[in-house]
Amino acid sequence: MSVDFGVDQYFGNSRYRVSSTYFYTRLQEVVGYSGLVNDPFGRWGGYANMGGGLARGLETAVEARPHRSLTLRTSYSYTNADERKSALVGGSLRSIRVFPHMFTVVATQQITKRLQLSADFLAASDYVSGSFFVGSGSRPYQFDGPRKLDAAVNYTVPLGERRSLRLFTRIENVLNQRYFEDGFRTPRAWATAGMKLFF
Repeated sequence: MSVDFGVDQYFGNSRYRVSSTYFYTRLQEVVGYSGLVNDPFGRWGGYANMGGGLARGLETAVEARPHRSLTLRTSYSYTNADERKSALVGGSLRSIRVFPHMFTVVATQQITKRLQLSADFLAASDYVSGSFFVGSGSRPYQFDGPRKLDAAVNYTVPLGERRSLRLFTRIENVLNQRYFEDGFRTPRAWATAGMKLFF
């Protein structure tokens, strides 16, 4: 069962928007990795249906267009997620891979008709990962939440009345932070580049 409801409110000739959403999700069963008892095929572990979980929380967001070429967005999410039956050593019911607190900021600036810059920042609280399996189950590890800044540049070259070429580059983890995703180390600062043809 899943329920959510929220409200949006615009201000200042629709240049500013404030929104808030409450969500509630109850799962009867989830698929998880567990030891198998009395398995007819002699398997000692595998994926099986397990007791479900419960997640509830609140997300709030603010969007602002102080200038027609600038858009700012920020959001905060609180999530309280628990499992009915623990699959972790020690019996923790805290859901894995879920940030209890998460904060984002996104800024997009249209410099010229062809050039656009954007940056987005993510900060989240510590989280639990259960990716490391030991003989009696998955051992919970608590990792520091990420503090991550990304930046992107787009430049559009018109090729005709209906065609254009967009050149773009994106730099991930601009601040070169060390953080983990589900227990695995992520790259430091890195970048991608490419192009898109519109016709």
